[in-house]
Amino acid sequence: YQEPSAAARSATDPSVVSQFLVPAGPAGLDVEPTWDSLGMRATASHDLHLNVTVPADRLLGGVEGLALVVAQLMPHWLVASYAAVYAGVARAAIDAAAEHLVARNLAGLPAVRARLGRADAAAAAAGLAVAEAARRVDEAPGDEETNRWVWRAKLLAGTTAAEVAASMVEAAGTSATRRGHPLERLYRDARCGSLHPATSDVCADWLGVAALGGDPDRDGSTPRW
Repeated sequence: YQEPSAAARSATDPSVVSQFLVPAGPAGLDVEPTWDSLGMRATASHDLHLNVTVPADRLLGGVEGLALVVAQLMPHWLVASYAAVYAGVARAAIDAAAEHLVARNLAGLPAVRARLGRADAAAAAAGLAVAEAARRVDEAPGDEETNRWVWRAKLLAGTTAAEVAASMVEAAGTSATRRGHPLERLYRDARCGSLHPATSDVCADWLGVAALGGDPDRDGSTPRW
């Protein structure tokens, strides 16, 4: 009997996600250009086909399945990337809408101004949540309250980006939905904010479990992502 490799286990068990250092350039690394998403197009998250053998010491951390464990217990990457990005997308949508409205002499409409005002407040609140999560990550990484702030930041940033971008498109009108218009692109990107892991539903579930006195790592959504 031979213990199955990490790669073999990962292929059959989605809960086992391991990371390996694979040398760049050898045969057996092939990128298939499959990424054609509603939003997030700039990520170019194409399929990567691996047909290579690497030494056991190339397993990051030396522990199989470590990738998701680290992401669950110390989810700092949610602040550094996804949450901060979508807080920025919300602000960019406001800026693009303001420029569009001024150029088309629509800035004098009270309903339009109100939309921008509500969007500004929502984007500011999401930005403050991201900043607070980042501060706590810097001071107390992995702390239970720090992790809750990370989930709050991701939930608020993703939800706010989608709501703000949709409102800004409505304020700007149908001309902003043309392909290539900044708001058209920002709307598509913002709509993916709640879907980027951890999803808004998952973050909300973890926060709800914690509010009820439970343990999100034990009692939260399964699968985690």
